[in-house]
Amino acid sequence: MHRIIEERAVAYADDPIGRFGVHSLRYRTRGRRDHPVLVEEWCMDHRVPRALLKIEKRAVIEMGQWGKEREDAEKARASLEEMKRRLEAGRQRAARSKQRDHPDES
Repeated sequence: MHRIIEERAVAYADDPIGRFGVHSLRYRTRGRRDHPVLVEEWCMDHRVPRALLKIEKRAVIEMGQWGKEREDAEKARASLEEMKRRLEAGRQRAARSKQRDHPDES
């Protein structure tokens, strides 16, 4: 796939659209039936990037990293909730200790 993109980029290097290699040049006829005009038209080749994404997705799944960001985010969220719970428990213990040590100040 990368070779296709590179070959197109070299072949169409002088054109601002074609130099990226993901567009292909298509020829169409325009005009009336008795006076057709051949027109160059750039079109995005969606098949190549789509195939690359499919290959990359498969590689990530095989490496066991598919969905890993989501799992990491859930773990971080659970860890944050645990820290909040512990902080609140510590505040409550401190308040009870303060009340027990100085009952007339509350």
